[in-house]
Amino acid sequence: MILANLTVTGGLPYFGGPGNNYVMHSIAQMVSRMRRHPGAFGLVTANGNYVTRHAAGLYSTQPLDHEWVREEPSILQRELDAMPKAPFTETPSGTGTIESYTVVHSKSGPELGIVVGRLADDTRFIANTPSDPALFADLERRDALGATGNRAE
Repeated sequence: MILANLTVTGGLPYFGGPGNNYVMHSIAQMVSRMRRHPGAFGLVTANGNYVTRHAAGLYSTQPLDHEWVREEPSILQRELDAMPKAPFTETPSGTGTIESYTVVHSKSGPELGIVVGRLADDTRFIANTPSDPALFADLERRDALGATGNRAE
């Protein structure tokens, strides 16, 4: 079963304030939801105070059918470190494809677009969009993942 809501904290990146146990609120809310929906699953993720560490917990009312055994974290870390990584450039040139993006708002509305993308040679980049209200509205109205574009001079 998939529950409709994607977040139990309203989507706030610092619910409760950074370093102020905001994930405890998420866990408590997730336990409450799991009790109301037996058999469902819930995922709680967390970032460390300085976004240097990540944690994840999977919750359900269904007990495991076997004993849980913790794998040594260094084993998984070695596997992650061995995975291929895309090269990165601070000075992209040519056509890029959007992999992820966000529109940052101030009190007066949208003010900045940030794009993470890849060039044709698989190089990854991060860039700001032009300061264009129509572009911000378009990025918020549709799913722009996979869209292409060129660097504005």
